[in-house]
Amino acid sequence: MVQFNLLPDVKQQYIKAVYRRRLITLVCIIVGGTFLTIFVVMFLYVRVNQAKHLSNLDTDIKTGVSELQKNKDLDKILTIQNQLNSLPALHENKVMTSRIFDYLTQLTPIDATVSNVDVDIGNKKITIKGSSTSLLTVNKFVDTIKFTDFKLTGNEPREGKAFSSVVLQSFSIENGTQGSATSEVNYQIDFVYDEVIFKNTAVDGSAVANSVKLTVPKIVTTRSETQKPSALFQEIKTEETEGAN
Repeated sequence: MVQFNLLPDVKQQYIKAVYRRRLITLVCIIVGGTFLTIFVVMFLYVRVNQAKHLSNLDTDIKTGVSELQKNKDLDKILTIQNQLNSLPALHENKVMTSRIFDYLTQLTPIDATVSNVDVDIGNKKITIKGSSTSLLTVNKFVDTIKFTDFKLTGNEPREGKAFSSVVLQSFSIENGTQGSATSEVNYQIDFVYDEVIFKNTAVDGSAVANSVKLTVPKIVTTRSETQKPSALFQEIKTEETEGAN
């Protein structure tokens, strides 16, 4: 069988163009319908489902608040919680006054004893009372405190004078004349300390318990430099103890 194509080329191109137009129109309708369906679904989700979810959350919040209000010890619980939250800051800012015993061992001359130590944290002031065998030793004790430096190691190193405003507030000589074998000099030394030497944490937040070092001048031999130091602290004699003796 023999077939003859009697359509001219222009007619064939027109038919192809119409077919392509219809195909493109169909694709655009499908794509537009798809996006319209997605938009409708999202709109319904936001307007219906989200609104319902928010309503459920409000209901849960009201229920939780109501249950908390029924607890008679709620104020105590909240107070304890706040105190627990403040513990880390309190730990970082606490003053490590226990280091005073190590510092006194490094500072106190071998011929002097300490009977009373008062640390005033508010004014950063230390008062030392005790006795010595001579006034010369007491003066050297004062100079030792005055020229002692500190060094803070770590990520934020610092150094400087450990103490300032060092004053021999008072002294008295008992049991003989000055310089005699039986003389005893009672003294009181007041001075201000740098807060770094008792600080629990450094500027960067790291612990400084073992990173603060005192540099004591070699003015007089102290207990930290002797192999067998004598007792640093002496007992304060009261009327009861003297009566017992």
